[in-house]
Amino acid sequence: MVRFGVNAYINGHDHAMQHLSKDGVQYFGNGVGGFDLHPIDKKRMWPNDGEELRWASNSRHGFALHDVGPEGMRIRFAQVTESAEVAAPDDKGITSEVGYTIVYDTFVPFRHRSEYVRR
Repeated sequence: MVRFGVNAYINGHDHAMQHLSKDGVQYFGNGVGGFDLHPIDKKRMWPNDGEELRWASNSRHGFALHDVGPEGMRIRFAQVTESAEVAAPDDKGITSEVGYTIVYDTFVPFRHRSEYVRR
């Protein structure tokens, strides 16, 4: 990833929200959409081969919000605080409304081509 100038790697999985970094690449994992919640043992899981744990949580279900602009991207992790089913505005069905709280907010600037070396 470093070789090709990757700024961030975003993936989904089944059990936690995380932000790791290694060699200048930011890794974001989002996976708290529905799997059973459990504690994260940060001492046992990190560091792994030079990874730096920036943040991790698995205390509530949630999701990630990504805003991409010309200078970089903002990534926010949100935890669900409440949810309810309500009638859709056109009364043709049921829709869900979710209350959430932003629990982590970071910005990843884009690197310019001159900042990495292709081999």
